[in-house]
Order: sequence, then C-alpha cells, then structure tokens
Amino acid sequence: MTTILCSKCKQTKHKSSYYRNSIKLHSICKKCRKETQKKYYIKDKDKYKRIAKAWRVKNPGYQKEYGKKYSQDHKEQISLYNKEYWKANKEEIKKKRIEKQ
Repeated sequence: MTTILCSKCKQTKHKSSYYRNSIKLHSICKKCRKETQKKYYIKDKDKYKRIAKAWRVKNPGYQKEYGKKYSQDHKEQISLYNKEYWKANKEEIKKKRIEKQ
C-alpha cells in the first residue's frame, strides 16, 4: 500500500486519492484539487461560461446526439424515474395540463 503526502493539506493519503496524468500522480490530493478548482471557477465564472458557450457553438449537434444516445442506453432507468415522479406529483401535473388547455 503506497501513501503520498499531499503538498496542500499535508496529510498522508493512499495513492488512489490522487489524480494521475500521463506520467505520474499529482502532488495535490483529489479533495484539495477539487476545492482549488471550485475557488477558481467561482472567481472567474464568466470566463468558464464563455468557454462552454464557445464549445457549444463549435459543436452544435453534440448535446442532441448525446441526449439521444443517453435516452436509448438508459430507457429502463428513465421510465422508472418518470413513473415515480408521476406518483409523487400526480396532482401538480394534472393541474398544469388543465392550465395549458
């Protein structure tokens, strides 16, 4: 069992607690890395939104194709979820259908 010292939190953790790049393990554990990335995102939220929007513009059909594939691969799960949702929210759904008419 190999353990590594995190350079940020200074805790010794198992090597499975670290991300791996193509050559080696990162020196910061997954938990610390996640916290750091979250801070960067909050600090520069508009930048990340612009990047995501630019990607969607360059790849317009990707989300539609991904949605189709996901629906096909998870038919049973989606059907079960929809049935449970219907049971839990039957009255609200009926009200909304009446309002639309």
